[in-house]
Amino acid sequence: MNSDFNKSPDPNATRCDLWGQHQKSVRPRRVITVGKNSGTVRTKFCDQCAALVKEWLGGAQSPPEDTIAVATNEPLTPAQGEQVTHCLVETEADRDLLRMVEKYEALEKQSGKRVQVCIADYDEITYNFLHLGTERTHGFWRMINHATARKLREVGFHVRFVSLDLDEYMAWLARENLHDSSTARSQFAAANPIWKWRLNLRCPPCRLVNQGKKLRRRRRVLNRGEKLRRRRRRLTCHANATAGRD
Repeated sequence: MNSDFNKSPDPNATRCDLWGQHQKSVRPRRVITVGKNSGTVRTKFCDQCAALVKEWLGGAQSPPEDTIAVATNEPLTPAQGEQVTHCLVETEADRDLLRMVEKYEALEKQSGKRVQVCIADYDEITYNFLHLGTERTHGFWRMINHATARKLREVGFHVRFVSLDLDEYMAWLARENLHDSSTARSQFAAANPIWKWRLNLRCPPCRLVNQGKKLRRRRRVLNRGEKLRRRRRRLTCHANATAGRD
């Protein structure tokens, strides 16, 4: 017996990505919206919302500040929508990559030791408390952090995520007479003895021999990232020009 016969239809197939309600007219369109602070790509709309997005593109109405409307040649598949989100995450991760690499390279040179990069990670409730008024959503923030960690590992840094306990962190801030900041979170993660661990480093002679190669590899990755950013900017300009002509 064919197993597909018993499969129930996808409940989200008729749900408008913008309105959130089920409508018979919902289908993928040749317009999409992208959430700048969430990375959410909306590809299927009901007739009413599709007309609204076209008005945003035509300038008859302005979209919300955190939303970008784009015209496409063909409707996007869910996989293509995920690729757009991936490009947004990569762009945000590349934004501060050069500064971070230069910072950690200077620390390595100053201390003569390998730097261990600690990235704080916490649940959505803690995130909303510590980032009150932030524009990015918790899910988008985590995706950017993981992309940043991957890029730092690619250029040779040791990176680990540290789960931040809000009560312990606030008590530590009070003891140290500090205010919450990204620097304070990194200091707390590195200073907490519970999270200290030993790195399995290669033998010192090997590290000294390969240090120059590693630095050159970091520069190549950074240059490649700069080329990708330029390419994405050109694609964005092309998409905006296409939307203007439509």
